[in-house]
Amino acid sequence: MLDQETSQLRRTIPSKIEKLLAERGITSDDVIIATDTDLSIAGEYSERWIIVTQKHVLVFIIEEDTALLVREVPIERIEKARTDSRVGSGFLEAKTDEDVYEELLRFSNRNADKFAKVAATIKLLAGGRPVDLTSEEEEKTQIGRCQKCGVRLADRSMSICHKCLKRGFVFMRFLARTKDYWPLTSMAMVLVILSILLSLFPQQLVKILIDNVFSKNDDVPIWFGALVNVFHLGSDHYKWLYIIVGALALTTLLAVIIIWLRERIAVTIANRLAFELRRDVFEKLENQEVEYHDDHPVGQLMTRCTQDVEALQGFINQLTSGFGYQILSLIGVAGIMFYMNWQLALIACLPAPLVMVCTVIFYKWVVPQWHKYWSTRSNLSNILHASLSGVRVVKAFAQEAREASRFEGFNAKFRDAGLSVGYASAWFYQMMGFVFQLGSYFVWLYGGHTILNMMSPDAASVTHELTVGGLMAFLGYLGMFYAPLNSLTQMSNWFTQFTTQAHRVFEVLDREEMIKEPVDAIALDIQGEIAFKNVTFGYDPHIPVLHEVSFAIKKGEMIGVVGHSGCGKSTTVSLIMRFYDPDEGSITIDNIDITRIKKKVLRRQIGMVAQDPFLFRGTIAENICYGNPDVSREVILDSSDRDCPAANVRAWRSRGRCCTIRVC
Repeated sequence: MLDQETSQLRRTIPSKIEKLLAERGITSDDVIIATDTDLSIAGEYSERWIIVTQKHVLVFIIEEDTALLVREVPIERIEKARTDSRVGSGFLEAKTDEDVYEELLRFSNRNADKFAKVAATIKLLAGGRPVDLTSEEEEKTQIGRCQKCGVRLADRSMSICHKCLKRGFVFMRFLARTKDYWPLTSMAMVLVILSILLSLFPQQLVKILIDNVFSKNDDVPIWFGALVNVFHLGSDHYKWLYIIVGALALTTLLAVIIIWLRERIAVTIANRLAFELRRDVFEKLENQEVEYHDDHPVGQLMTRCTQDVEALQGFINQLTSGFGYQILSLIGVAGIMFYMNWQLALIACLPAPLVMVCTVIFYKWVVPQWHKYWSTRSNLSNILHASLSGVRVVKAFAQEAREASRFEGFNAKFRDAGLSVGYASAWFYQMMGFVFQLGSYFVWLYGGHTILNMMSPDAASVTHELTVGGLMAFLGYLGMFYAPLNSLTQMSNWFTQFTTQAHRVFEVLDREEMIKEPVDAIALDIQGEIAFKNVTFGYDPHIPVLHEVSFAIKKGEMIGVVGHSGCGKSTTVSLIMRFYDPDEGSITIDNIDITRIKKKVLRRQIGMVAQDPFLFRGTIAENICYGNPDVSREVILDSSDRDCPAANVRAWRSRGRCCTIRVC
């Protein structure tokens, strides 16, 4: 029995069909493909199965509790196999020795990729070639679907949905990316700890100010008593006042200096890291082939290089003055609160469990809303880029109102997504702030009762001493405790956004080139002999543009390819430039397969005059010598110079070293 999880092409065979196969002497080991479709030949919903072995293609239909064999085609009779796409569905067809294509089964478009693989496998078997079925993960690697679970993605530029994304792994990987800055990061974290310690000190001074200076009480803490002895202040409470105020001012000054140093280091790390990420992402995008850019809108790729990198840049700020700072501050403040009065500290922590539960519930609801927000923002960028890039076409056909209406629709979706997230966040964080405020009221009640009891005649029986200054200092720490705790409720949103955008960046950095260059690729001095041998290619693998095209062009020969729009003229040129690789067949230049020629060597020796000219921002001279920026100004002006491989295409043609292609 085949494991259902092994592949979509090798699913568990129903027992009714397995029994019929056994009667024909076919075991599970003989089966190469076993998969189902959801349509009958007539287009009605029906469960049908196709079983492919080394010798047969069998089609079964399952009705109620029975299975029937409705089609059998021996492999030896099959010459070719293909899928024929229609509106909403398609057919799996096999060309037999009778020179006709037979319809084996029908499938809905959601199964188009799967049956394209079935057709390719049958074709390999018919040609006597080995079959190598891809795994489930490889089959699901397609634009617009999650690689892990196969669900359709709202953002087609992603490869994994937010549920399957391993956020911890992405986070640790980004940390590894910052290893070159760990010395600076460590220094910044030391400054963070110092700034937190300094922020804890003023409340202790306030306690002494209320309990000792204003009350003229000489029973001071040990550390302040030592300070009084060092400066020989005695019991002069006026001097105590000056030294405490001076200590407050000095603490504030030191905190300002430390925070300035901390933020300076953070800005340095963040901007250098963002510079490196933008550089690497841009270089990776530039090195990707045309097919990759066909599948990914320019707006989405721009987002990867700008907005996504900016989100990662904010990680250092979060570490030194955001969530990292708040977590350390929370630990420090909690420690000193429990040291001062553990009963009050426990009361202060009462709202925490309720806030945590509410945060988890809110997180589960708001994360999909954030993903919708980011997706609509990306779509808005795409529609804006497309409209502004094609503004001449828009004006030529007087479609400004239509484009404005379309933009308004996407803009409205982005607005609604933003309102949904904004309203929910505003309500949630205000409610959590109110819950925390309730905790402070309980502290006031307990602390107030304790102080009043101490002032009563039977104060000697009170076991837990609490002074007014101690209560005021504790309330100061309480504000410092609740502020980061309230901010940490937003950490889930930041972490989700951060890991999602980090994954989008790493997807670009990890992506291998779609058209690979072999290790033994050669540098060739092209003479210009080109040959197509049974080339089949389609931008959509299910809809070929070129069908088994064969022709040869001799060195120095000039030809013209004529045909209606969409017949494959530009596609032919793109294949020669190796912007794409053919699905079947081969292309040779000077009797050498172009896959064995280095891509840069190939493209630098082919002059391509595009159908739609494109000018980069810059001078005319810079555009003329784009292929060779080192060319002198005199050579640019002299279009008859034949030694310049960048100034004009006529010089290329006349030298006979390479070919010039004009796409019309």
